[in-house]
Amino acid sequence: MVFKNPMNVEETKEYFRQVDVKLGELYDVVNAGENEEQKALLLHDYMVSRYEYDYDRLMDGTIPDQSFRSCGMLLNEIGVCQSYAYLYEYVLDHCGMECYFVASIEMEHAWNIVKVDGHYYHVDMTWNDPTNYDRIGYVRHAYFLLSDQAIRAEGAELEYQHWGWDRTDLVCDDTTYDNAYWKNVDAAICIQDGYSYYIDGMALIKRNLSTGETEKLRSFNVWHVYGSAGYYSKVFSGLFLWKGELYYNTETQIRKISLNGDTDTLVYELPAEAKGYMYGSRIKDGQIQCALWPDANGPGGIVTCLETYTYSKTPTFRWSADRKTCKVVYVCNEDSCFNKIYVAQVTPKVTIKATYLKKGTTTYTATYKAEDGQIYTDKKSVQNIPVLKAKTQTIKVSKTASKTVKYKYKTLKKKAASFSVSAKAKGTITYKVTSKPKKAGTSVSVDKKGKVKVKKGAKKGTYKITVTAAATKTGEYKKATKVITIVVK
Repeated sequence: MVFKNPMNVEETKEYFRQVDVKLGELYDVVNAGENEEQKALLLHDYMVSRYEYDYDRLMDGTIPDQSFRSCGMLLNEIGVCQSYAYLYEYVLDHCGMECYFVASIEMEHAWNIVKVDGHYYHVDMTWNDPTNYDRIGYVRHAYFLLSDQAIRAEGAELEYQHWGWDRTDLVCDDTTYDNAYWKNVDAAICIQDGYSYYIDGMALIKRNLSTGETEKLRSFNVWHVYGSAGYYSKVFSGLFLWKGELYYNTETQIRKISLNGDTDTLVYELPAEAKGYMYGSRIKDGQIQCALWPDANGPGGIVTCLETYTYSKTPTFRWSADRKTCKVVYVCNEDSCFNKIYVAQVTPKVTIKATYLKKGTTTYTATYKAEDGQIYTDKKSVQNIPVLKAKTQTIKVSKTASKTVKYKYKTLKKKAASFSVSAKAKGTITYKVTSKPKKAGTSVSVDKKGKVKVKKGAKKGTYKITVTAAATKTGEYKKATKVITIVVK
């Protein structure tokens, strides 16, 4: 069986780190809600305002598998109906709420049923998110917390109806929210200290969630069509909370207003040469962004109006364990979740060659060129080149010693015998009698120069002399031995 994983260990760790960070953000969003209604609403608005329907790739047949998966939606912030629904289900379930994935084969569509205060309701984030062109800050609520009757929309045009879903066991018969205050709201709803803030019609509204009483904080003007005398009697503003103030946009400005409406301040204004107007706004990863479109039908671009986070002036280099890859990190002073991370170019160079005794060293140089042209470098040295493999040395001996040396006992009774081993090798040579018959004493001996003496009257049997060639000092050659055999019979 072959297992394939395109990521190495470090890349896998980084992948799960990103997953944990992204899920943590969603959990924080849900947990900011004071009750189940608020939790479901806040997560819905967060996902719809940030995530994009993968329309173009779905239409041209190039959509990747990741766009069908909850994790793909989580990390890439783009997907289709089932990835919206799977992720919504997973996060709410993790936060202690009942939420279910619902599918209709007839519609080729998926959404959710969520339980709020003991009753089940339909939530369709896909239909609440624009599919053709993703307009930032645009969050519909027409398909949020609906009953079975409301989502069927019987009698309405087919494009507004839902039918044929599989989870008919989850009966959504409560109509409490079918005509809730958010039904016609097309921007995110902000909740703070018992009040909700939202754009309804041509006004920014503050609503007491306990009493239902409302107060108008400001009115909006019409939206003009760029380069035309035409205009829309509709508001195209995003809405978000940042540091205790509400941010919204007009057709040319980003503004912030206090929660009681007393102060209303300019934050950013489009330059005169801008080719279009603002059709939505949001805060994402520390940036206040606006949709710059020629008209309400798009498409257009995204403009970063303001960086709300500050970052370290110089980057920090974060090396992988093997030092073969390196990331460059600009640390966010306000929230480390929004650190800016880039990949440095790493160049290896052998700075110390390996020997037979010691590993060699590779020095890795990481280089990163910042947007302002400044070049930053960092170096790490690793002793990672294996030692050279020692060679096997050959011990050469004299012709006499190269084969078994045989003596007759009768001959040795008359006189002693001797011969020279004359061993040669790369390492230092030593000799030693390593085997002899019992009670043979010093019948056979060998000196430092390899001269072997067999005494007169040597005892019968087999004698062995081991010739040892020590490993060389450089380690190039390893230790070797050779056995010389002497037989007296």
